[in-house]
Amino acid sequence: MSTPKYFPSLTIRQSEAEALRRLAEPIKDSLFPIIRVQAWPHPKKGEGGPVQRSTDHIAGAGGARRVGIDLAPPLTPSDKAYRNQDRADWAALGRSEIAALHNPANGYQAWCYFIASDERRIPVVQWTDDALILRAQVQQLAALNRGLIFRFRRSQGWNLVQSAALADLSLGQHHILMVYDYEQIGLR
Repeated sequence: MSTPKYFPSLTIRQSEAEALRRLAEPIKDSLFPIIRVQAWPHPKKGEGGPVQRSTDHIAGAGGARRVGIDLAPPLTPSDKAYRNQDRADWAALGRSEIAALHNPANGYQAWCYFIASDERRIPVVQWTDDALILRAQVQQLAALNRGLIFRFRRSQGWNLVQSAALADLSLGQHHILMVYDYEQIGLR
């Protein structure tokens, strides 16, 4: 496998999953996408909930390749009128699944289990102002021996306050990718 040359940041949507799936294999080998998992918006008959549907599309697009996995922000309930009750129920289930992954209990244990459930997933650390929870999460994710991704966001002061809690934490020989995310850049 070649060393990735491009690290696109994607929020998995049907169009992005399809575009990634259609790329030629040598191009896919040069990518290391960092994908924000969100609830899949369209219900279909079959197995799996909204988050599982998203991860199925990620796996279908990337195959056996490793990908960075981040977590989309939790969604608030919408005033949107759904076409039918199935869609409304699916949206509510998606919000609850994403909220569960955002739960900081036991060092983001649900997030860590989600990452651990597929060896292709390289985790993006979920920031919190609670130093003990942040350290516990980083230690759990580091124990997977897959590497870690730290996404430093401009809107969060580059997460300097939170990252200070990790200053004395030894990560040994783990691969670390640091992403400096300027987020949405507006024209002025």
